[in-house]
Amino acid sequence: MTQSHASLISLVIDCLQHSGEALTSREIARRLLNSRAVTDLTLEALNERLQVVLKIEYQTRAEASRLIKRGDQYELSDSGIYPILSDRLNDADFADDLASKQLPSQSISSLKHTLSDEVGDLSSVPKMNADLREDRGQEFALKLSVKVYPLARQVSALLRLSHGERYSVIESLRRSLRRELKAERESGKLSSFEDTKAWIRAHLIGGSARLAKRLWENSGRLLALEDFESCWALIESYNLMRVCEDGLWCLNRQGVALLNQEEESTSKGLSSEKGILRFIDGAEGMIDILMLCLEHSQMTQDDLVTHWGQGLRQKGKRRKRAWLIEGLRSRLKHLEDRGLVQKKQDQWRLSEEGLSWLRKDGIQAPSADQEALEELWSALKKQRDLAKNSMASLLDQMDPRHFETLICELLESMGYDDIHLTPSRHDMGVDVIANIELGISSVREVIQVKRQYRAIHRPILDALRGSLHRFEAVRGTLITTSSFSKGTQEAAFERGAAPITLIDGSRLIELLMEHELGVKPVQIKLWQVEAKVFEVGSEREWPLWRFQEN
Repeated sequence: MTQSHASLISLVIDCLQHSGEALTSREIARRLLNSRAVTDLTLEALNERLQVVLKIEYQTRAEASRLIKRGDQYELSDSGIYPILSDRLNDADFADDLASKQLPSQSISSLKHTLSDEVGDLSSVPKMNADLREDRGQEFALKLSVKVYPLARQVSALLRLSHGERYSVIESLRRSLRRELKAERESGKLSSFEDTKAWIRAHLIGGSARLAKRLWENSGRLLALEDFESCWALIESYNLMRVCEDGLWCLNRQGVALLNQEEESTSKGLSSEKGILRFIDGAEGMIDILMLCLEHSQMTQDDLVTHWGQGLRQKGKRRKRAWLIEGLRSRLKHLEDRGLVQKKQDQWRLSEEGLSWLRKDGIQAPSADQEALEELWSALKKQRDLAKNSMASLLDQMDPRHFETLICELLESMGYDDIHLTPSRHDMGVDVIANIELGISSVREVIQVKRQYRAIHRPILDALRGSLHRFEAVRGTLITTSSFSKGTQEAAFERGAAPITLIDGSRLIELLMEHELGVKPVQIKLWQVEAKVFEVGSEREWPLWRFQEN
């Protein structure tokens, strides 16, 4: 009969009491089998189960546990024994919450079964993670648990897709990725991960390979292999998931709250109340970065690194400049993906959505003219939308050959070289040929441009892909003023086929604006009052004469 979590912990404690010394999980498993305290598992199976059970013990009990881990060995502490599974009643409700949210449900039935074990009355048992729940709504200490910060969409995808997986398989994948990526870094032969499936086949086996492939494919290729570790590190740092008794990796209440809040933010703008997302933004330095963008209007990345580093040091968090550069770069990418900051050339500034996010959290602009500035930013956003509409109308009216020439100019601005227009006739479905530098290699690419109102369908993509070999190209790009059908989007990165990048009308206009082709920015000087200069006791450094006596 398989031992329950509580009974296994009890057996471990008895084993350590009799031994009087620290033991590894494998040695504990061997002694339990020799004493026939456990009879239905092999040594390897029992050792694996003990590792999972002991991890649960630390996640749920912390200092209240009777066990202490030193390296890979366990010994007894002097603390008393408390009930281990203290949050089961709440977790039963939590399983119902999971079902109501239509989250992955393959483990919900087993989770409910586990939670209905015979544990007696739990009304007087301290609740797990109570400290975290009590802290919600308060200011959170700066943590900076992750250097390379993942996108919010990546974390959400991993929360959904890894829920219900066996924790042992997840840990195996993490160990394998760490080992392989470390070996590549040490050898200096870093993978580009352009062919992720080929890399998985070459470096991973068994459950690790299957899980990596599933996460990659089911996330819509959003979760790259090199992003797994930073996502999992963030998930563990904020208790978004935990190991259930049956060894499955399951969403916690915090994880469900984060998914719900991100869904509300996506569907309703930034109208959702602050919660776990605010918790993480504050603890990971995101609020500080947004405040810097607000206070300085716009800043280069180098300036942000300097000011952010100074702010962290004032809060007792010292980081080397290399850490700050990588940490800030990934956080800016995260904030930009959420629409909270914008980049124009080399300058970062707070977006209208970013200002709203700060205001909904009770953070005010540093001067009394905040509302006027917000109205101006709103007007600028409307003007930008009008400019986009005008550009779309002009693109639709362009001469086809002139349109192709404009695309050539855009490609040159984006870093392509050796750009050639093909002849108007007999172009074999290709309008432009160009080279792009990828790492240390120069890759030939073929581009087809379509100025039309109808959506682009798959036959056009297939024809472009079929023309690659005629130009000795390895990939292609389809650019249109309209949109792409669902079938075309699905076929763009078809398994075993050359990749085809899709740029629709909206993305094309964004690129033209980013590279100032057919549009130019007009600078407007805004005056922002610095109220603190007029306050008594201002920290402004006045000239020395200001304080000299006659």
